[in-house]
Amino acid sequence: GVFSSPYLIHYTDQISINGESISEARLEALMADYQSLLEGEAVANLQGTTEFEIITALAYDYFASEQVDVAIMEVGMGGLLDSTNVCQPILTGITTIGLDHVALLGDTLEAIAEQKAGIIKQGMPLVTGRIAPEALTVIDRIAEGKDAPRLAYGTDYQVRHKESVVTGEVFDYTSAVRQGCFQTSR
Repeated sequence: GVFSSPYLIHYTDQISINGESISEARLEALMADYQSLLEGEAVANLQGTTEFEIITALAYDYFASEQVDVAIMEVGMGGLLDSTNVCQPILTGITTIGLDHVALLGDTLEAIAEQKAGIIKQGMPLVTGRIAPEALTVIDRIAEGKDAPRLAYGTDYQVRHKESVVTGEVFDYTSAVRQGCFQTSR
């Protein structure tokens, strides 16, 4: 399963399994289940719940009911306090660190890196993309403190974009244990 936000074309695109978006009917049925929670006795405890938090819960619920083997959960903003950060992952990844959402995450690369590094879990591998050294220092400190081995872009693996095709993107991938040409699907 894949959960990503925001959606690219249609709102059902943000929740998919094996490249197929959740159906509108299934999403509406899940939303109806959650609506009863939001209108019931527990509503006072749910004040301030965001749309992103609700759609994240729907995605987890959908993936569990469909018994997916693996779910890729894209963090909405930051990581430490993000609603996707409730699972026990088998792998975490931080692709980039930029000066985005500075009002909420901090106004330096180091502060934002600390927020994003909140997804790092004890003993779970971490894959990092091309990240500025000052942000990587923060990530490395947190990963080391949690005994999370880091696989670094440029050191442990290389990815080179080859071409864009109608069905997706084509990449060359090289690491110490594997190399090859891979294609994403749209």
